Amino acid sequence: MGAHRLTLPALLGGALIGASSLCAFADPVPRPSPAAGAVIARKTGEEVRFIDASQWRFVDVKQDLLVGDVLRTNAVGQLAILFSDRTQIRLGRNSSLVVKNLAASGGEETVFELQSGSIWARAERGGTSVKVETPAATAAIRGTDWTMTVAGSRTALRVLDGRVSLSNPQGSVDVSQGQAAAATIGQAPEMLAIVDSDDREQMLFYLPRREPFERMSPTFGRPVEVRRTITAISEKDADARSAEEWVALAEGQLRLDGVLAAEQTLASLDDSKFSRSQRARLTLVRAIIAGFKNDYTTSARLFAEAKPGLDKRRQGIALYGGYYARTLADPNRVEPLPTAVDGPEAAFLRAYALGFLNDLKATIAEFKSAEKRFPDDPVLPAYRAWIALLLNDREQTLEATERALALDPDNPVALEVSSHYLWGIRGDLRGALAKVERSVDLEPGSASSWNQIGNIQSELGGVREAEAAFRKSISIDPFSAATYTNLAIFYLDLDRVNDAKPLIDKALSLDAGFSPALVARGRYYLQTGKARLGVEDIFAGSVSDPGYQQAQLGLAAAQYQKGDRVAADQALDNAERLDGNDPVVSAVRARMALDDYDSENAIRYARDYVRLSRARGGYYGALGANQSLARPSMTPSAFRASTRGRTIIPTLCSIPSPVRP
Repeated sequence: MGAHRLTLPALLGGALIGASSLCAFADPVPRPSPAAGAVIARKTGEEVRFIDASQWRFVDVKQDLLVGDVLRTNAVGQLAILFSDRTQIRLGRNSSLVVKNLAASGGEETVFELQSGSIWARAERGGTSVKVETPAATAAIRGTDWTMTVAGSRTALRVLDGRVSLSNPQGSVDVSQGQAAAATIGQAPEMLAIVDSDDREQMLFYLPRREPFERMSPTFGRPVEVRRTITAISEKDADARSAEEWVALAEGQLRLDGVLAAEQTLASLDDSKFSRSQRARLTLVRAIIAGFKNDYTTSARLFAEAKPGLDKRRQGIALYGGYYARTLADPNRVEPLPTAVDGPEAAFLRAYALGFLNDLKATIAEFKSAEKRFPDDPVLPAYRAWIALLLNDREQTLEATERALALDPDNPVALEVSSHYLWGIRGDLRGALAKVERSVDLEPGSASSWNQIGNIQSELGGVREAEAAFRKSISIDPFSAATYTNLAIFYLDLDRVNDAKPLIDKALSLDAGFSPALVARGRYYLQTGKARLGVEDIFAGSVSDPGYQQAQLGLAAAQYQKGDRVAADQALDNAERLDGNDPVVSAVRARMALDDYDSENAIRYARDYVRLSRARGGYYGALGANQSLARPSMTPSAFRASTRGRTIIPTLCSIPSPVRP
């Protein structure tokens, strides 16, 4: 099976890991209608210079754009933009793009100027032609996926799907799927050989930046030992507990039982009765809770207050916690990543940050280095297993998981990643469920583990169990866009559209650029008969995360429902290219063949569906249709039938992974 992950296609020459900003700090500037496009997602420090203004300003999610606007990103920035002609663009680090023209009719061209940096783009088949001008050459595109990088006098192009003509006054070349070319000022474009043609290696991962607050542990020791401590203290009368026991209780509860339990304990305490170091430890707990609750300004202040009074190991948590809090408090802020690593907790937080600043290989390297420094810590190899799973490095996933479980057979993180491996790679849902249920026995305050239980129970058909698990996850972490979206998709599968919509709205209020939530809202509109709105949202979700294969499946269903067969076929081709092992693509193709009275292809695709479904481990359902259905009949209910049983968005501990509706 292919790698299961929530991904973004990487921009040629860049490896920045993308994550949408979780909050906006200014409303978009009103622009005259009609708009040329809008910003769907951003990261940090991106700017726009409007055609009618001379100054640069930070760009906001949902900002409308006009012809003549100039967009630029910094060393860590990234933008996702959806234009009115449905051209999708992601602008990479240190890049500058000018919107020169947008086609208003079939006889016009959409024209962009890439002045520097990298873009990924996708144009719709049968739509207007797109032209990208660079200092060295011009690319003429119609209905295809490509990446382009401008570095000084050189332009590099790689085509993921379709065909692109790269030309300048000295000559031209036609570049097809899986091929690349380059041009230098004054020289004719040339074809390039590609050693690794697997475009999955050109993908980035969505890493929610607030998740480390859920994983910051203010207490140390094995979970079983921490649980014994919590139990022993809880069995004492409140008046009989020492100051040190109160502190240990709050720390342990935050680690194992969740924020609500820790907050209840903190609310009963009088800080004046504690020593300086004990007050600092309680302040550290409060700082983590504030960050967890998205109150980043308070969190940053509390980390700074706590740090001087802490021991060296906890100071490392405060150091990196403050870095995360300050950065999230102002998405336009850029500051150097701390370098000190005085404990495994700090090592994890530094490795996680490197995922945003560099790439996942840097994260793996940081974990390996930390494991040498802290060889007895089981959490570091467990998190390395997560990253390896995201990279589809199965050998390393197993090696790291086995190392973690050898150090501590009851480590919740290792058990959770083992559950994801069994579920996503081996197709062993029962085994996966057993692993994650053991994880929540040890760490009942883990929202991601409850989310995983909801996913598995959903696939196994446990409707009540799945709903209860998703609800439990939300009660533990009411700030996770992923779990709200999972529960919404679960309700959409059950035709409970009125229950789904508030959850989708909540997810998008937490993360306006969260692609699965945008796609879920598109699906909601399809199921409520609003096809036009559904297509718009699914397009937005696709540009927010072009590697999200399920968005392409949703787009195929939406376009087919509208009667646009060319666009539907393109979306299906994209879905198959992103994950050739997904049986749902064959199911949809079989359904379309039935609508065309094409029995030969219907049988062929149905057989492919069964073969691929069995390869997932035997958990699959039947696809049915009859000729009495109206044509085109890829209705939302038919699409749901073909996708029912697929799992949704596991939050992969602190690093969410596969999105599989």
